Amino acid sequence: MLLIQGWREYDQRNERQGVIRQQVVHRVKQLAAEIGELREGARQMLLVTAQLEAVKLREPEACRTLLAKLKSHYPNYSQLAAADTDGRIFCASGPTAASVADQPFFTRAMAHNGLAVGNYWVDPSTGQKMIHFAQQFDDSNARLEGVVFAGLDLAWLSEHLKENGLPATSSKLIADRKGNIIARLPHPEEFVGKNIRGTHERIMDGGEAGWEEVTGVDGITRIFGYVPPSLPPKDFFLSIGEAKAEGFAAIDSATWRGAAFILAGLWAALFVAWAGRRLVSSPTEGLLWAAADQRPLYGLRSSSCRKQSLERREVSPSAPAFQRVKPTPLRWACRPR
Repeated sequence: MLLIQGWREYDQRNERQGVIRQQVVHRVKQLAAEIGELREGARQMLLVTAQLEAVKLREPEACRTLLAKLKSHYPNYSQLAAADTDGRIFCASGPTAASVADQPFFTRAMAHNGLAVGNYWVDPSTGQKMIHFAQQFDDSNARLEGVVFAGLDLAWLSEHLKENGLPATSSKLIADRKGNIIARLPHPEEFVGKNIRGTHERIMDGGEAGWEEVTGVDGITRIFGYVPPSLPPKDFFLSIGEAKAEGFAAIDSATWRGAAFILAGLWAALFVAWAGRRLVSSPTEGLLWAAADQRPLYGLRSSSCRKQSLERREVSPSAPAFQRVKPTPLRWACRPR
């Protein structure tokens, strides 16, 4: 029964692990689709911004007014701005740095005509945490004039991820291509800005989505589904994990109950066997001794016992008391041992 219980638990654990793997892989694909929509929304918004005349003509006052108004319709962005080809910011929706020439998103945006995604960044003037989306813009003669960019508010991103709900035993994480966490549930305030590349480098640099069992940044072992930055939605490392201990809690509880019942049954069987042996062996032993005492009546005693019996009968009743043979010692003397 112990072997059967062990095999049953092994089979249940494999089945449960397979279910958890499917769940986390499916959920991280949903997260990838969600971030893809966010990325596409940023691209379309920047394309519209790049077509504004005040941006094309690099008119600071008019551009600043338009970007501030545009930002009011997009609460998910901390900042909207435009910079020339040297990285100098000529208009912005609010206070910001003077130049972005040294920022990775600006370098990528200038290198190719398409949406560029930056890395985790903290605005030194406001302290806001963000990640940038950037897009080239041209002048009226189709000459490259600079880059328009938007800083996605990471506090908003964490709140947005909460809207879809998250089981108490699960975790959700988004990191930039360098491994800096830009969103993490639960407890984003503890983990946003930390780097996970050291423990996730192999899968971050890989070209396939999948799953892995690993200890997370909070020290809890989870089964993770992940999407590396090289796959859509691109430039982001995504993962969703399910705590292993909680995922197997029901199986562990059933295993302990089963083992307890088996051990209880084993002890009960041993007790019944011991008690039964006592009940059966004691009366049998008594019958065997009684049968041994009655053997002279059926001529079953040895010749030496018969001889002693005859000698007992030949003693005269008038003999002295010390010569009389008592019957009880004689019987015990002839009892087989």
